[in-house]
Amino acid sequence: MDELKLVIAQAFKARAKAKLTRAELAFALSLDLRWFSPDESKSVIDAGLKTGLLTEEDGRITPAFDYKAIDVPPGFRPGKDLFRKPLLERIEILLVNSGIEAASVRGLIEKKEAELCHLVTPEVAGLVIARERGLDITDLIDEVLGQLKRG
Repeated sequence: MDELKLVIAQAFKARAKAKLTRAELAFALSLDLRWFSPDESKSVIDAGLKTGLLTEEDGRITPAFDYKAIDVPPGFRPGKDLFRKPLLERIEILLVNSGIEAASVRGLIEKKEAELCHLVTPEVAGLVIARERGLDITDLIDEVLGQLKRG
């Protein structure tokens, strides 16, 4: 299950309310659960809104899912990589930093996927491009392999 969803579910369970203000939700995440700093709590809320796990109306935030039905494992704590950028985005950043125009990176990845008969994921195609450009991708290979095994 998505770690962010578990975090949100537990925060609403901790407060025992279906609607919270931003301040109440941040308080639950930082002080009640002691999982995040106040600034990180704001980032969790923003991520929840951005991904559609949370909705905001009239200054109140509600989960877009039945948080009571989520079984949060005993002793659960969110990992340090909760705010880590998605793998494909990190690969795109690597390519941009190598001198490829930001606007053309996605197109190059799609072109490489097509060259490989769409037998690879965008992440693999991005790594192939990076390798062809002589970039060091060793720190990303294991992550891509893990993603392929899970997917």
